[in-house]
Amino acid sequence: MNIPNVYERPDYHKLLIIPLALMFLSLFFIPMIPQGIDLKGGALFTVYTGEGDLNAKVTELEERLSPLSPEISVRVFENPSGRGLEIEMQSNPNLDEVEEQLASLKRLDEDYSAEQLRLDALIDQGEENEIREQRAKAQASEQALLSEANYLMEKLGTGTRATNGMDAFAAVDAELQEQKSSFREDVLSEIEAVVPVDSYTSKEIGASLSKFFFSQVTQILLFAFVASGIVIVLVFRSFLPSLAVIFGAFADLIITLGLMGLFQIPLTLATVAALLMLVGFSLDTDMLLTIRVLKRSEGNARQRIFDTMKTAFLMNATTVAAFAVLLGVASILQIQTYSQIGAVAVIGGIVDFIATWTGNAALVLWHADNRGIK
Repeated sequence: MNIPNVYERPDYHKLLIIPLALMFLSLFFIPMIPQGIDLKGGALFTVYTGEGDLNAKVTELEERLSPLSPEISVRVFENPSGRGLEIEMQSNPNLDEVEEQLASLKRLDEDYSAEQLRLDALIDQGEENEIREQRAKAQASEQALLSEANYLMEKLGTGTRATNGMDAFAAVDAELQEQKSSFREDVLSEIEAVVPVDSYTSKEIGASLSKFFFSQVTQILLFAFVASGIVIVLVFRSFLPSLAVIFGAFADLIITLGLMGLFQIPLTLATVAALLMLVGFSLDTDMLLTIRVLKRSEGNARQRIFDTMKTAFLMNATTVAAFAVLLGVASILQIQTYSQIGAVAVIGGIVDFIATWTGNAALVLWHADNRGIK
């Protein structure tokens, strides 16, 4: 089949409209991306049961669990390991707040311990004036510790108060762990009231840890683009080709994120790994295009772009096909992590082909025309 070379057209610049329009639309869907518990925090209970019609139990289970969490998602699964329910819940906001502030309480505890050690050392040396000054510092440090500890105790809803700085942190931490354990027991009790539980596993991510994960993910993505940009500039030593390569990878990422929002594919540590892989694959195809057009001399620039596109099509097709198999098998076996990775990779592979051969190709050809590269 004779495929026309669209790059021979004098208005090839209009191809840029396609990725730009898709990026603009993606900005509307990106805020709709659901976050997994890795990044937003919460609890995930995987319950295996021999109950017959589980679909009929979903609504009842959500109603029973609603007093324990403001946000609940229950889904039925069946895989080679068995069948059952996955219950994803938002943690208790008070427990999340206490856990997040526990780090600052720990620092106050360490400050008080250090002040107390200095006081003990001065008492042994018998310096009366210095002892008074240090005792005042230790008391002030203890008051700050007790004030924060009792505030957190109130958040936890306990009727007790910390009165001794030496065990204030331990008391808050013990109460927090007890309430988290009680939360798990309450959830399991409500589940057992609806379906028989053969076995279960639970996964909990606290607010502070989820925020750490989210900040690290943001930094990794930013570092990937900055490092790639530096390498690309060193390779081409020219602004527009470097911009074209980075634009292709950026467009690929933004459009893929938009489609994740549209299809409700959650952002988790697994899908972030797939996005990073996608950035690398996008940079590979963008570099292939740019080098062949600007560094090779056979034919003319338009022919080289078209020939490279046919080569890249095979690369994209094999990648998409491989991950489509992963997506299909994981969906059948209901292995959620692998199905999410497969979905992101399939979407990203298709998006990469569109973004590279409309946006990136148009920019590179424009640079070649301006420089008189044939």
